[in-house]
Amino acid sequence: MGCTYVYLYSSSVVNFSFQVVANGSRIASHELPGEPDPFKVAKDLGIYKLIDSGSDMTTNTIITRIIDHRREFERRNQKKERKEIAAFNALQAYKNKQGGDTESAIIQIDTTFH
Repeated sequence: MGCTYVYLYSSSVVNFSFQVVANGSRIASHELPGEPDPFKVAKDLGIYKLIDSGSDMTTNTIITRIIDHRREFERRNQKKERKEIAAFNALQAYKNKQGGDTESAIIQIDTTFH
């Protein structure tokens, strides 16, 4: 059925002619304390298969990665912002020193980077 968190009843197995009920998780996320085993019927009927999905990805892992990447993004953007402020200040200093307009200062500064 391709469903998550579905409790399997014996009537479902008969109605849908299930031959295998697979759980492809490396992490026992379906085993909640105090809750019935959602795979009990399949296990009792001998059609339950535990399949190693090859991935240990969890919601917590994804959240941690998002937070880490956001921190990297913020550091990178802070660095860019400091460079932009320095460039702006240099442009203003050049403009004030030369007494010229900003456009000619930009053109002159731009040619020094080539």
